[in-house]
Amino acid sequence: MEVLHSLPLNEVLYTEIAEPGAMGNAGGVLIFIGQGKQLMCYETSVFSDEKSYSEACNLFYKYKNNEIDNNQPLFDYHYGGMGNHVFVNRNIPLNVGDGFLNFKKEENEYPIFPSVVGVFNCVSYSINNPESKID
Repeated sequence: MEVLHSLPLNEVLYTEIAEPGAMGNAGGVLIFIGQGKQLMCYETSVFSDEKSYSEACNLFYKYKNNEIDNNQPLFDYHYGGMGNHVFVNRNIPLNVGDGFLNFKKEENEYPIFPSVVGVFNCVSYSINNPESKID
């Protein structure tokens, strides 16, 4: 994923990182960006491109561990269950739909379906019950 360093992070809506052996998209990274009317998905896997997988983990895990350079984090972290980690842009309105997350940016809506139902269930619960959030 050579494109990783050129991604406009402020336009990333949703990122899902699965550890090798996780349920669903094991060892995979999904990064969704909404630009205009288009929803784009960038995907890589530890099994096909270990370097890009590691770079994506290093970039996004900074938000999980609060190791960012400023006091205004761009992403909220949600544990997706069974080795899945999800990062959602905290500056773009989000609604939980029936099996999907719906981001609204300007006049555009971007429905995003997590890789498996279990990830959706964990993340939607975490979003709707922030006091019970697991780090």
